[in-house]
Amino acid sequence: MSRLSTEWEGAATTGQHVALRPVAPDPPPADAGWMTAAARFEYLAFHDSLTGLPNRALFLDRLRGAVTRARREGRLVGLLYLDLDDFKRINDSFGHEAGDRVLQTLAGRFQAAVRDTDTVARLGGDEFTILVEGLGSADELTAVARKLLRVTRHTVPVAGCQLAVSASIGIALCPGDGSDASGLLRNADAAMYHAKRQGRNGFRFFSNCMAERVARRLAQAERLARALAADELSLRYQPIFAPAENRLVGVEAILDWYDPETGPLVTARLMPLLEEPALLEAATRWVLARAAPVLETGLAGSPGARLSINLSPRCFLAAEQLVAALERSGLPPSRMAVEVPETALSLEPRRAAAGCRRLRDLGVQLILDDLGSGPCALALLQRYPVGGIKLAAPLVASAPRDPAAAALAGALIAYARGRGLQVMAGGVDTPEQVELLSGLGCRIFQGDLIGPPMPAAAFAPPTGHSPAPRFAALRAAAL
Repeated sequence: MSRLSTEWEGAATTGQHVALRPVAPDPPPADAGWMTAAARFEYLAFHDSLTGLPNRALFLDRLRGAVTRARREGRLVGLLYLDLDDFKRINDSFGHEAGDRVLQTLAGRFQAAVRDTDTVARLGGDEFTILVEGLGSADELTAVARKLLRVTRHTVPVAGCQLAVSASIGIALCPGDGSDASGLLRNADAAMYHAKRQGRNGFRFFSNCMAERVARRLAQAERLARALAADELSLRYQPIFAPAENRLVGVEAILDWYDPETGPLVTARLMPLLEEPALLEAATRWVLARAAPVLETGLAGSPGARLSINLSPRCFLAAEQLVAALERSGLPPSRMAVEVPETALSLEPRRAAAGCRRLRDLGVQLILDDLGSGPCALALLQRYPVGGIKLAAPLVASAPRDPAAAALAGALIAYARGRGLQVMAGGVDTPEQVELLSGLGCRIFQGDLIGPPMPAAAFAPPTGHSPAPRFAALRAAAL
């Protein structure tokens, strides 16, 4: 019998029958004979070939045993579910060999960070799990999670580069967070997903509301996919206008969907649902196909006016999906603009820069959206090939009554104009905002004061002339 057969845990001291658990041997030497070849086969059946860690099958077996012991003996067992943040960018940017090197390095670090009695496993891809038994309290798992995050953040040397990596960790406890191994694993996964949604590079303990929230989100994403296929969404268009020049600069396409279970959703609330690449590409294709008539006829009398799309923070990260959708639409990239959220650029800088360059090289204008909503705005203008900025609506709203906000808006406008960038203010609702920002150097405005989101028909000039005078009249009436 090979060492991978079984062992009796606790039987010698308690006299009780307990579950058999596979024991992971060291891999047999490569030059061994027929018997060690059989042992090697057994080893590979229970271990990940890349990292040497226990695989899903062995981990689940150990987890089931740990849950059984926890119920029987009143022990506390912890499960940490670790997923690397945006690991795909490493494979995309440096190749799969570099990605494999990162996984191997981190696997060794994770094993060194925990006790010999704990189990570190690779479930697949960039997902790892850590099983911790014999806990005195849940606080001990907090210390384990912090240590794992710390060793993950240490750079990994690959191909002459020091790659920065981070991770999100979900934590579930038995008893309490799952009555069996599959439930415990599912709930740790839900907590990990919550950690990613909260900004990544952190950990979260499972709570019942997380599982309900994830289930609702997945169900809603499925309904959205069906609605796209059935053509059940709609678009409205909000003008982007330069009053001093009486010029329509463009329109932003705003996606609307009536979810039969939760009611109406607009673009901002749809964005989190559009993170799966397939769904993102389908939504982008849908928007471009429906917006094409507005660009071709409604804006025909406004030379240089662009159609601006603003779907998901990941639309520019998944540059290939956006490029594919543009090519299928037949729309000229020079008439397109993509609004890039400031916060998304801050989270994934390397991949964001590559996506921005890909779109810029096609001729798509990149607008840095929500500028002034985060702490690193000026650095982003230096780092990314954007062609314009849009001041965040909260900053625009507070500028007339808050000197600090006005000073920030003025600094951003001056800096952007000094770099030759187009400057736009979003969320403009009052004449006071237009007056203040115009004095600071802003020339382009978007918001309900200029014109609310409206159907495509509003952009079809009946005489074939430019629709710009209509928006000038709107602004003049509002002032």
